[in-house]
Amino acid sequence: MLEGKLNKEVIQDNPDLIIFENSLINNHYQSLSLEQTEKDLENIMTKLQKELPNAKILIISPNPNSKMEYSLGLNYLDYIQAFEQVIKTNKWA
Repeated sequence: MLEGKLNKEVIQDNPDLIIFENSLINNHYQSLSLEQTEKDLENIMTKLQKELPNAKILIISPNPNSKMEYSLGLNYLDYIQAFEQVIKTNKWA
């Protein structure tokens, strides 16, 4: 979803600060795997860092939606923890 808009709306504006609410809720509702969710975050961050090397990027999590598990047996907290690990691994914090 966000991938196509990065070039047009974000990169062309050349911002100093990007506040990026991650895709947890969408991925959770769609029952996307944690691996796909992590890959999506890495792809977006790689593109932003490449195209806007001087911009500060603030990654925020959306408000919690529920403790419900979806078809993969994952809940919102599982996605939060996966994002946290990817952020730490890539030293984005």
